[in-house]
Amino acid sequence: MNALSLLRFALLTLEIALLAGLLLLFGHAIAIELIRRRSAPRIERGRQALHVLLPVASGGAVLEGKPRIAMLRQLVDLSGGEQETVIVPVASSLTPEACSPLREIAGEIGLLDQATAWCRSRRWWMRLRGARLCSALCAGDDVMIELLRDPHRAVRAQAAEWAARRATPEVVTHLLEMIDDADALSRFAVQDALLRLGNDVVEPLAVFLEERSGPRIEPAMRVAMTIPHPRFLAAAIRHAGSDQPGVRVRAMNLLGVIGGSEVARLLVDRFDDTSPDVRAAAVRALGRIGHWPRAFEMAARLRDTSWDVRRAAGLALRDLGSPGILMLRRMTRDPNHFAADMALQILDLPPNVGEVAS
Repeated sequence: MNALSLLRFALLTLEIALLAGLLLLFGHAIAIELIRRRSAPRIERGRQALHVLLPVASGGAVLEGKPRIAMLRQLVDLSGGEQETVIVPVASSLTPEACSPLREIAGEIGLLDQATAWCRSRRWWMRLRGARLCSALCAGDDVMIELLRDPHRAVRAQAAEWAARRATPEVVTHLLEMIDDADALSRFAVQDALLRLGNDVVEPLAVFLEERSGPRIEPAMRVAMTIPHPRFLAAAIRHAGSDQPGVRVRAMNLLGVIGGSEVARLLVDRFDDTSPDVRAAAVRALGRIGHWPRAFEMAARLRDTSWDVRRAAGLALRDLGSPGILMLRRMTRDPNHFAADMALQILDLPPNVGEVAS
């Protein structure tokens, strides 16, 4: 067989493979559409049955006896996927308390038992499916807590979403243990869950910050910054003396959202920190507090050897309003050329440009 024949054979094989792929693709799409059309009437009947079963449809009364059994039978006759299609969108829009009647219905038709079984599957995608259903129904406490330590990141992330609606001490403790998860997806889900828990996480998070140390404490301090509370003051003071600059920076940021005259003194104490990042964070935090009696100390940072610190000091002074602007104008005549130049730059900035960042 010569080279031309080989080329023709290769092209023919490629055409056949492409044709087979297209047929498979279109065949799959057609099959999905046929299944959807066949199940659509069943799903609609299931939705109507669910509407009748929920107390809101009958003014708060619970359907009982044979009428309830008849409506439940319509839901039982659906496949597992069809039951999810009917129940999950409704459950996801309800609070955990309002979801109670829906959980009861899901338990009666066997969907909750199925979700628990999926959560214990060896296949991660089945565990994920079960976790999504338990999250929607705010159910499955035992299995979902186990899934917070699941080996697959998507399952852990889904379990964290479930935890965001379950503000129990055990759940919060597990979330805090995962706060520095190695995977970005589950780490973000955990931190988001803690933020959504709000004040329920303040006390356990404060204890966590007071007892732990090292780099893993940084994500916990970021969460604390978004829930400013005086309870975090002791932890922020403790970590302000850390031997790691990154932790000290987070401590300065946390002090800045807590505020107060005592905090202002602590921040000024860090103006001479060996790390320019920490000095800049301390100045920014003091500017955020708006403690104008410390304007003189902030102005002195305009002479810092670090450009970032000088800029942070200038912006912090500007955020103080009239006292800070007055100090900046005075610093334009300072013998230190770096300080005078930064003061001029800050005064020339338009309003709202270069606002103090976290």
